Amino acid sequence: MDSLMRITGAKIVPPPGLFVNDWMTFFEEYVTQRFSREGFLNFLARQHVLFETVHPFDDGNGRTGRIILNYLLISGGYPPVILKGDEENKKKYYRALEQGDSVLRRLTEIPFSRQDVQMALEGMNVSSLEDLISEGLRTNFDRILIRLLEEREQIKLEPAQEVGKALNYSPDSIRTLISRGKFIAVKRGKEWFTHETLLLKQNKGK
Repeated sequence: MDSLMRITGAKIVPPPGLFVNDWMTFFEEYVTQRFSREGFLNFLARQHVLFETVHPFDDGNGRTGRIILNYLLISGGYPPVILKGDEENKKKYYRALEQGDSVLRRLTEIPFSRQDVQMALEGMNVSSLEDLISEGLRTNFDRILIRLLEEREQIKLEPAQEVGKALNYSPDSIRTLISRGKFIAVKRGKEWFTHETLLLKQNKGK
């Protein structure tokens, strides 16, 4: 691998081919040892940034990294997630990778040091990527729940704006409730659909 390889759309600089095997050995050990030893979303985010930083293949690293992420999610009893979709979500994804990669970036162009990489991972900020994974999980759980309710409870979804109007919410308010996970909804085409019974109850004073 050329040490000057660059990742399209991101600032991550992979290590030169000479050190890729060391990085990948570390990655395999990290995933095996940490799978159940820390907060699951935090672990998922860290291993994903680590893999994408190593960038071990000439092509297909993003897809491979997301497949590994979803394999780990499914292994942990969760549904898979989609981290990249439209252009806006791609930008969020790359920014999240760069936030985590910033502490690893300085280590990729020098000889591999297990201790340095371990310390960098421990100090890594992956909050943005955690948020993206969490949002992807919530969206998928909502899809699963709504499909069950449609099939078993025979509820009929309606456009979110119509549901909001019936509940005295403005279009902006209903979109905000959906984006914050306060209203279970599913996007079909370009429009959100939900049902009056899918507004989550709020605790008083919150």
